Amino acid sequence: MADAAESMRRGQSAAAASRWQQVLKLDPEHAAALNYLGAHALAQGDHASAREYLQHAASADPGLAIAHANLSRLHTREGNTTAALEAITRAINAEPSAWGAHFEKARLLQAAGRQREAGAAWGNGLQY
Repeated sequence: MADAAESMRRGQSAAAASRWQQVLKLDPEHAAALNYLGAHALAQGDHASAREYLQHAASADPGLAIAHANLSRLHTREGNTTAALEAITRAINAEPSAWGAHFEKARLLQAAGRQREAGAAWGNGLQY
């Protein structure tokens, strides 16, 4: 796991992905590894793999806010605003002080024309 984190820190995403795959061989429910691999797949444009990894990560550790936030990004890229809002709300519920998630929710609400709710979400994010 330390090797995977070090590869991530150095910006070596392919090496990090390989090391996270090794972690999954030892622990198939390792939420951080699943999340990293999902985010990596999303960055590569592989939405099917991203969905599989990220849903598994969120299921393995429902309190892992970043997995829900990454699912929200996936849904946004696919044009599913409703699912994106649901996922970002789960991220906020898992980690209420994650100001970035509040801002992402505000952006999604604003894009959906829900200005009043967006304003509240911007305000919630600014509290942190």
